[in-house]
Amino acid sequence: MGRKTNVVSSNVPSDDGVSSILVGVDDSEGAVAALRWADAYVTAAAERGVELRAAAVTAWSPPAFDLVGGMLDADLMEQGAAEMVGRLLAGLPDPERFETIVRAGPPTEVLLEEADRVDAGLVVVGTRGR
Repeated sequence: MGRKTNVVSSNVPSDDGVSSILVGVDDSEGAVAALRWADAYVTAAAERGVELRAAAVTAWSPPAFDLVGGMLDADLMEQGAAEMVGRLLAGLPDPERFETIVRAGPPTEVLLEEADRVDAGLVVVGTRGR
């Protein structure tokens, strides 16, 4: 079975009410596809004179202990998550157009809270499985 691909329409309406777009990312192929889709959407809107706020959001939840039994450093976990988002954004033509948001917590909760905080008109996530 072939893989489904979503393509952003070339006629993104300038009056769709979307002023910000939030992309949930992790280190998966689905997240990369979501980020590319969002980038294409933001680009299409910009070509029509519509400026959108765009942000890539990731959440991290540290385990209590690392593999050798020591406590994990929360700052290092957050730094690693931020670096992962930076690597994903570096694959885009204009990575500076995306704000990076890194927070500790369950991914669904973090994504919904950030969507409310920035008043996101569109939330994009990748797919998992089929």
